[in-house]
Amino acid sequence: MISYNEKYLPDMKHLFKVAFEDSDAFIEFFFSERLRESDVFLHIEDKKVVGAAYSRTFILSIFDKEIKVPFLNGVGVLPTYRLKGIAKKLIKEAVFKYTKNKLPFVLLHPFNVEFYRKLDFESLNFVETVNITRSERENISSKVITSDDLDILLNIYNEYTSFIPAYKFRSIKDFSEIYATHFLDGGHGHIIYYQNKPSGYMLYDKTCVYEYVEIIPGLISSCMPDGINEVTSFVNDGKNSFSMAKICDIYKFMSLSTFVENVAGSFVFLIDGVCYELNVKAGVLEYFFQSSKTPEFSLTSRQILSIVLGGGRRFARDVPKNFTSMFKTFNIYMHEKY
Repeated sequence: MISYNEKYLPDMKHLFKVAFEDSDAFIEFFFSERLRESDVFLHIEDKKVVGAAYSRTFILSIFDKEIKVPFLNGVGVLPTYRLKGIAKKLIKEAVFKYTKNKLPFVLLHPFNVEFYRKLDFESLNFVETVNITRSERENISSKVITSDDLDILLNIYNEYTSFIPAYKFRSIKDFSEIYATHFLDGGHGHIIYYQNKPSGYMLYDKTCVYEYVEIIPGLISSCMPDGINEVTSFVNDGKNSFSMAKICDIYKFMSLSTFVENVAGSFVFLIDGVCYELNVKAGVLEYFFQSSKTPEFSLTSRQILSIVLGGGRRFARDVPKNFTSMFKTFNIYMHEKY
């Protein structure tokens, strides 16, 4: 792995522009503000940077447990160096580092779902584009979001996620970055008021509302921007994976398991050919370790990842139901792509 060095900065900015096609304003923001908080993985050929991967730390809240996980927020390769396995190599380097550091799993927003599945990543949540019919409703108004509104956005987000079992934690700094990056790239946003109280917000571009949070259901239909009727919405299952994950340290990962209250069970099973024993008592993990016993069934790391992170039997139809039904089912709520 090649570590970051300032001498590579011009190459990295050029690669960022070519690979991600972001605006100059966003690229300047990334390298001046976000780079110092990122892990950087570089691939050098012909004395220049031809591939790079970037990762930053996310905090997830899963049933009131705060979990720090790395989020791969950019993997890019120069066009003339693609199809040589460079992106795969960079991702494997990142996973190796986080496994060595005993982190539970790594997250990303996929550019190609099947590419990442071949690297043992699995889908965590799904989105679909839905059409919203505009309707009038009394006591609703809206205003354009400004940089003075970040506290309001955070309060709306916190109130909404207080009813959700698993979500991406956000701070005022997160909303400051969201504001900067979204509006740098020509985006727009509104705060929605119901009876003069901030009750929701939406962020949108020229074609679609891609993030909306509403404390009172149905508010958005009264405030859809002119010329836009499409909204990106999270769904329980679907074809469009929004985020994916891969297990790093299996023991750290399994310690995150959340079980149905008062459930109990003991199982011996394979994960990618390695035998483990798991015991749950009164809804609490008693132990999980490697075992020499005869396994009862077999799982892939992708399947156990989906089960533990709320997917239930989504990718594990052939796994005993008395095993999968011990785990709570939920969706991790997060809008972040980069």
